[in-house]
Amino acid sequence: MKKTVIVSATLLIIGLCAYLGYVYVTRPAPAPSDTSVLLGTAETVSGESAVYRISVGSEASFSIYELLNGKDKTVVGVTPDIAGDIRVINGVIEIGELSINARTLRTDSLRRDGAISRLILKSDVPENEFITFSPRSISGAPKKVREGEDMSFSVTGDLTISGVTRSETFEVTARIEEGVLSGMAQATISRKAYSLVVPNLPFIANVADAVELKATIAASQISL
Repeated sequence: MKKTVIVSATLLIIGLCAYLGYVYVTRPAPAPSDTSVLLGTAETVSGESAVYRISVGSEASFSIYELLNGKDKTVVGVTPDIAGDIRVINGVIEIGELSINARTLRTDSLRRDGAISRLILKSDVPENEFITFSPRSISGAPKKVREGEDMSFSVTGDLTISGVTRSETFEVTARIEEGVLSGMAQATISRKAYSLVVPNLPFIANVADAVELKATIAASQISL
């Protein structure tokens, strides 16, 4: 009888420690640094040019499937902290480096947000705070961008997440009208390719490898 009580007490302590550990690592994500949104770095160039800076109304998001507590669920995380510049030089579109603050991604659960920040993206580490995309080439864009006309093209570049950089291609739709460049960029990436490991928790049976990324852009024309 005494041995049974000791074993039960030991299991209770182990379970409590495991729970407290889970609560600790999934505590709310850390606040973003003072440079939570990086400003664009456009420079004056010769020729007819216009610079559009990503502004309020823009957002970046991810969505991924998981089997949570025996139920299918699509997890969506969103942040408004996306920044960068887009230039149109002599009618040709150019996209500068884009940055997204991973610390401000929010889902429908504060616990999940904490786990994403500390265990998956590791964005609590300063060097992982920002997700960046550095475009290298654009294909399919019109030879001359015209205001009021819809555009569709592909942008290939280097996507960096949690210290891992890989080449990815985003499909883009865009339009310029009355000094505002609006558009959307989408891509599907592999979670495992970026070493984004989901914690092994009993209530999560399965998490997909495919992650849908999307950026909704509203960029206002600025003066240099």
